[in-house]
Amino acid sequence: MQDRTQHKIGQQGRDEADKAQQVINFPNSRSSNCFINSDEKIDGTYSQAFYENNNLISRNTSQIGLKDYNIEWCIENVNDFNNIFTVEIFGEVAPFTATVQKKNYIDPNDLIDAVITALNLAVGAVATFTKTPSVQFETCLITLTCTKTFRFISPSTGISAGFSTYGIPFTNTLSNNYKIIPTLQYTKYIDVLITEIKQSQFTSDTFTGVQRFSSNDHIARIFVDTSLAIPRNIAAEYSNVDYFGFTHRALTSFVCTLYDEYQNILFSDTFLSGTDNIEIPYVKYNFTLNIIS
Repeated sequence: MQDRTQHKIGQQGRDEADKAQQVINFPNSRSSNCFINSDEKIDGTYSQAFYENNNLISRNTSQIGLKDYNIEWCIENVNDFNNIFTVEIFGEVAPFTATVQKKNYIDPNDLIDAVITALNLAVGAVATFTKTPSVQFETCLITLTCTKTFRFISPSTGISAGFSTYGIPFTNTLSNNYKIIPTLQYTKYIDVLITEIKQSQFTSDTFTGVQRFSSNDHIARIFVDTSLAIPRNIAAEYSNVDYFGFTHRALTSFVCTLYDEYQNILFSDTFLSGTDNIEIPYVKYNFTLNIIS
């Protein structure tokens, strides 16, 4: 049966009732899901986990995309990856190293108080660190001061792997104060990389320097919930999956690696129980990859 406007030339004069009022997207009939659960890894920790299954991804797969994720998060924002500060003080030959107490800080003034306690303990009678605190609901700014000019130098993991947490920068010259805005976020986002699906690359050129991996190789970038309390849940489901092309080949195993915003592998830890080395599950995750053949 022909449409009433078919084969007619010129203005059709369609009224409002002729226009599409709703668009329905039907699921692809040749799609399937690949479920990745950190509890089902064969080896490694959640930050670099090895998975194996004879029916993981078939040879006729053509597109893959992240459909949803659910992450249980218990990583403290001050941990073994970002709690060291090395400080140079005017007139002193050797630098001083301070270690901030590991903890999940939810108040910026408490965090900077812990930094000051660690710094004063490290430098002793050489100098005194203090702060001008922020006023709640009025400003986020905190001023870190010292009775002598100083600067932070490498190695300071609190800066190189913790700038978002503390808001403290590296500087080239000595100064009496730093104006900082701590966000208390260990990492603002997580990069999910599966090298067997999208091959990891080391790139070096005169413009960008060395990168651990190309941003084009990420399966996904997941932004961490801005809430500070732990444990917390980070979850989302995509109504429109962002697919990428997949070279036709079968996969029976792969390594899923999680990176923080500093391009370091996400913090993880283990403990010895007798002779067994056991993972501490600070993070548990479920990822669903949608696969189109």
